[in-house]
Amino acid sequence: HREEDEEDDVVGLQHQSHRLIHNAFQDVPLDEKYQRPECNDDKATMPYLSGIFTEPKLEFSPAFSPLVAEYHATVPYETLLIKVWAFATSCDAEARLEEKDGLARPANYSLGLGENRINFLVADLTHTEPWVINTYTLHVYRQRHTDNEPTFNPSTPHQVCTMTQDCDMRVFPAEPCGLQPIKDQTWEKYMSQHALLPPCLRGDVPGRWVMPCGVCGDKSSCHWSMAEWHPGRCRHEVMGRDKLQQCLTGKK
Repeated sequence: HREEDEEDDVVGLQHQSHRLIHNAFQDVPLDEKYQRPECNDDKATMPYLSGIFTEPKLEFSPAFSPLVAEYHATVPYETLLIKVWAFATSCDAEARLEEKDGLARPANYSLGLGENRINFLVADLTHTEPWVINTYTLHVYRQRHTDNEPTFNPSTPHQVCTMTQDCDMRVFPAEPCGLQPIKDQTWEKYMSQHALLPPCLRGDVPGRWVMPCGVCGDKSSCHWSMAEWHPGRCRHEVMGRDKLQQCLTGKK
């Protein structure tokens, strides 16, 4: 009788695991795209995902296949947040984010500049503790302003544009955000005047970012790699590589 009771316990756990899997998305609005597609009981499919999904929808390279575990996608600079989720093929498995006890439902993922790595773990739920039996990785590259920067032509007049803070990440409500033009100035004239300012005596003098743009209202016309931090009434000296190396020698 004891062996029969143990078998009943195992069957009970398996049935419970099925309920956990099917209910993993129960607290998510019942949008069709969040509903788990039909799973199967084939043990051979246990390590596989049936799909990886994002919102907004991203173009994966290569296209998704359960047999391919690594993908790449690119998003523009303006994309700060994406929602990601995935589904396991087997009814006895679950897709989880980043770790074996991670989220098994759609989750928001904030993107930094450059490469972002998102891991989807396939967890086998037929054990007391989930076993990670496979990992899929999505590499999301968020473009930098400098990735598609136009070639700087010094003979072409450029507006002088300043920035104190990004409008998408505003810190000082009373301060302007985004690119603001300095009126009646060209980049060449502005830089000539800036070079005549006295050196700053402190490193914490308030200032702003300054860069040349074709038009301040068009971010794509700006030369972000040329941006410099400029205080208003003095200038920070640019230290050469040799002098900087000498200054830092023996320091940690």
